[in-house]
Amino acid sequence: MEKNNSNLVIITRSFPYGKSESFLETEIQYLATNFEKIIIWPLKTGNDLRQLPSNVKISNVLNEEFKSNQIQKLDVLFSPSFLRNVRWNKNYIKKLYTDVVYIKVFKNLLNQVGKELILSDTLFYTYWFASDTVALSTYKKAYNYSLISRTHGSDLYEKVSGFKYFPFRSKVLNTIDRIFTISNDGIRHLHGKYNFSSRKVQLARLGTLKGKINARKSSSYDISIVSCAFLTEVKRIELLLDAVSSITDVKVKWTHIGGGPLETKLISKGKAASNNIEIEFLGNMKNPEIHKHYQNNFYDAFINVSSSEGIPVSIMEAQSYEIPVIATDVGGVSEIVNAEVGYLLPSDPTVKEVRDAILSVRDDAWAMKRKMAYENWKTNYSAEKNYTEFAANLKELVKKH
Repeated sequence: MEKNNSNLVIITRSFPYGKSESFLETEIQYLATNFEKIIIWPLKTGNDLRQLPSNVKISNVLNEEFKSNQIQKLDVLFSPSFLRNVRWNKNYIKKLYTDVVYIKVFKNLLNQVGKELILSDTLFYTYWFASDTVALSTYKKAYNYSLISRTHGSDLYEKVSGFKYFPFRSKVLNTIDRIFTISNDGIRHLHGKYNFSSRKVQLARLGTLKGKINARKSSSYDISIVSCAFLTEVKRIELLLDAVSSITDVKVKWTHIGGGPLETKLISKGKAASNNIEIEFLGNMKNPEIHKHYQNNFYDAFINVSSSEGIPVSIMEAQSYEIPVIATDVGGVSEIVNAEVGYLLPSDPTVKEVRDAILSVRDDAWAMKRKMAYENWKTNYSAEKNYTEFAANLKELVKKH
């Protein structure tokens, strides 16, 4: 395969450091086969470094620029960019302040890296449609680079952040070369909210690798379910805990993967469940560890009761292991979960509705849902299919620049 010789710079929150943004672990393999030179700029660094293809390099210039750039708060608050866009909403002001800080930081950063990189021959790819995208769009015309961004959930839906509009979003949408949403719902949202040109927005689903299934159903439990999420309020794991605890007539094992601020509280509350319920909190796990767990443990269903999502990679992973999914109808979730492959809950379900969904896994129809869940993954969420197409789109975009 012929590789593109332009520079591809990917800006992340922390990848390849730490455990977050695990979906990039797979995507980067496909990008590396299509671009000769890839540089990752993580905002945060750390000691736990994941393995990368040989032509993918890490540069900590963004992290270092934030550390060294002593921006004064008053300089931001009285800057024209801030004053022209200020709205009297606390969450909006915090986001606007962050955006303006990034604009100032990237001004110095681009001057610095422009001595080493030919910016006019560089494609910047921001993995989140966030403040780094705002900053890069500000200087795009001056440096003549290409700019694309993915958008997921928290970086797309205003209600998650608590305001009506993202600062600078209309301006960014007019400047950027392409926005790749992970769901059709994301496309509809951008069109409806910002009257955004369909030419620039494109669906690019995330994907996962095929699961290898070794596990068989255990006779120790009538129902075995699994969830995988960061333990924060938006994930509503306490709702799931209440639903599981309300089941009294069958043996249920619920396993949760993922830690977070609510971990201690939930573990403590889970200890009060009755004897027919076994609850297991496994804490944070690396992505390969999660796959190995699914490979060796049988589950009747995967469950997600979040109040806000894009399309969760955790659901894709479950379906690749033939695990049907119970999930709330939020964001783009209805594009991956329906009655054929699982059970779609209302966006704001009651404890009883979640409980009834869990108990439904005993129905005869659930066996067919296992096969259909896998077929849905194979057709729509295969990493090989989706990331090959995405890499090809990026190469074509660079050619046209």
